[in-house]
Amino acid sequence: MEQTTDENNNLIVEQNLPAEEASAEVQDAVAVTTDVEEIDSSAPALKPSKPASRTTDKKDESIANPLLHDPYEWYQCTITVVYAQLPDQTVSVSIHNHKDEPIVKTFAATEVTLPEKISGVIATLRAIWPDSTVSAIVVLMPKPPDATERTIVVSVRAGNDTPIVQTEVESNLPFPTQINAMLDALRALLPTRALKRIEKDAKTKISPATKPAAKTASKPAIKPTTVAPVAINKTQLSLF
Repeated sequence: MEQTTDENNNLIVEQNLPAEEASAEVQDAVAVTTDVEEIDSSAPALKPSKPASRTTDKKDESIANPLLHDPYEWYQCTITVVYAQLPDQTVSVSIHNHKDEPIVKTFAATEVTLPEKISGVIATLRAIWPDSTVSAIVVLMPKPPDATERTIVVSVRAGNDTPIVQTEVESNLPFPTQINAMLDALRALLPTRALKRIEKDAKTKISPATKPAAKTASKPAIKPTTVAPVAINKTQLSLF
């Protein structure tokens, strides 16, 4: 260690380090700079995260209802039967095809009973939740060409609880007389509903073609209103 004085006689202390210690300090400084460089070079690794947002956007896209593409043929379209047992022991039965208007009727619970495989589950849920509506949704799936009968999917639930689902064939879950009569009425309505669907689709295809003509006709009426605001004095602008 050396002590010297400057021009103002201030004491200056100079520290002479051995060569080994000096080299050690240089190595530490180099190590620090290399660490900083490694941290800086890792920043571009975050760029690949952008495509993830694109995949999430694709998942949010709405998916068309596949039931709308079913033909209006009795064995080739999906038929949905909704059996809702209310707390007052009345039953509301709703039957519909595609997204058309349903056929709805109300019965006493004792008059319309479903097969044991369904009614047993309804009774169990009714005992647990006596004040809730217990519903059974019975879906008659389209019959494949090589099948002898329809497949039926049944979903039974109390309120908004998790449903209990089971799958059977049509012969194992026969409907009561009242529901069979409603199914026959819906079957008879299918040809008429098919014509209404064709007319509705035709109107939706024609209506977009007529819109551009209406827009071009309305343009000349707008021009006189856009010319008037041009005449503005500077004195009027100075008021604001």
